[in-house]
Amino acid sequence: MASPEKMERFFKKNHILEENIKYIIRQDSKTCLYLFNGKVVKTYIPAKTIITSLGSSHFININKGVYINSRYVIDIKGNNYTMIDNKCFEGRSRLSSDQKTFNDEWQTNINKADLENPVLSHLHILDDCPIGFSVIEIVFNEQGNGVDFFFRYCNKEMESIENLPLEQLVDHSFLELFPEDGLTWVAGYADVAINNTQKVVHSYSNTLKKYLSVYCFQLKPRFCGCIVFDSEETVKDIISQTSPFAPSHFEFLKQYI
Repeated sequence: MASPEKMERFFKKNHILEENIKYIIRQDSKTCLYLFNGKVVKTYIPAKTIITSLGSSHFININKGVYINSRYVIDIKGNNYTMIDNKCFEGRSRLSSDQKTFNDEWQTNINKADLENPVLSHLHILDDCPIGFSVIEIVFNEQGNGVDFFFRYCNKEMESIENLPLEQLVDHSFLELFPEDGLTWVAGYADVAINNTQKVVHSYSNTLKKYLSVYCFQLKPRFCGCIVFDSEETVKDIISQTSPFAPSHFEFLKQYI
């Protein structure tokens, strides 16, 4: 059994987070972790040990040697599971209790989804909002084996945040516009857009050379609404408008300095 310290080093070395794993498969006597960025991490560490160390309840053992991240299931037909990258896995003919529970919940959520609900028709009221707002759609690449997202709406404030005019943002792909930023962003947005979760993503954009904070929520399946802040500029603005400056109000920052 691998120690917690060994597992922590393994995750850090390979940049592994639970939300960045699409599925785990046992192949050629190795455990293979398929990540969002297309990378496959191979190890002799058992899958159960990895999942336990991640502390995740999102993985389902659908068949011998196959664990799927339930966050990224986009279709279930019988005992066949289609993942976000269009990879299809055949599960057990006789479902386990975990499979049955997940399948029932997944089907209930799909039945409740209003797939015809318009998303973009009224967003013009946010055009001049002083806070950045965008709507993104999770999509597959042309080969159907990778995940990307397109900006379907951006208000005017997004121009200054993303350093691009609206015509170069709207209906353009994230990976096309920001090739240096990898798929960490995509994985977080996909979780929100598919599973109707809410999330705050704080991360550094290598392309823009700035930190961004994005508050995400699902608008409808595959569509994510994003409230976007330039983190550094927001903090500077807060401090500059605190007059007279009261250091005691910012005591909580000391633990991060």
